[in-house]
Amino acid sequence: ILFHDDHFLNKIIKHTSYQELNSLITINTLDELFSWFIKTENFKLNIEIKSQDIIGYKLEKKVSILIKKYQLEQRVLVSSFNPFSLLKIRLFSPEVYRALLLTFEKNKESNFIIESRILNFICRPHMLNLRYLDYSAHFRQLAHKIPIVLWTVNDLAVYLKYKYEIHGIISDSITPADLE
Repeated sequence: ILFHDDHFLNKIIKHTSYQELNSLITINTLDELFSWFIKTENFKLNIEIKSQDIIGYKLEKKVSILIKKYQLEQRVLVSSFNPFSLLKIRLFSPEVYRALLLTFEKNKESNFIIESRILNFICRPHMLNLRYLDYSAHFRQLAHKIPIVLWTVNDLAVYLKYKYEIHGIISDSITPADLE
């Protein structure tokens, strides 16, 4: 299913069936989204895989199968905080663009391997999606070598401050019209 958060109406998404969630709110599947998306033009899609799994590969395999089914290899970006998820995408669909999500805030749900970032190199990301509050001199230098997109930039002044250094933003409120 497509859902950003891990909770909805006091229910933990991963412990709730699709039927039960769908009875509360209409939930789309990735297959349904891709079916619609192939009819659009001039858009690219960022698919964030939210997984803490290190050993399994079911989710990444299913996502890769659907990307291939709809021939979307050149129109999607797969992003994740989990380098193992991106490694699996790289192995199943090497032509798909990958972005490693980064933040330096503490997250009680991350395991040590993901939180320590010691294995980030294994996923060979094409770009970094970095929490804008973590954008530092180190990342300004790195931006000359690898594209960096800042998230969640909801203040236009923050975007204007960094727009010549970064490759884009992820925002809940800034629209393309705001950038003109």
